[in-house]
Amino acid sequence: MSFLYLVVQPTVESSPMDMLILEHEDVTLTCVYTGSPKPVISWQKDGNTVPDIPRSGTQLFESRNDTTGIYTVILHHY
Repeated sequence: MSFLYLVVQPTVESSPMDMLILEHEDVTLTCVYTGSPKPVISWQKDGNTVPDIPRSGTQLFESRNDTTGIYTVILHHY
């Protein structure tokens, strides 16, 4: 008996656009993605992994001076 396991590379279907917000406003960054098996997701801010966040396509936080930066979503299979 043989098995064939198909892996579909993760694909970003929709990602956040550049935005300008006021300090202390709530911000939601959303990334819609596909892949099989379901990809592992992590978020980075200015190239550094953002710790202690849910591993989902949505990142919610309050804007403050220290949250300004470039956010990147990383998708991969183990």
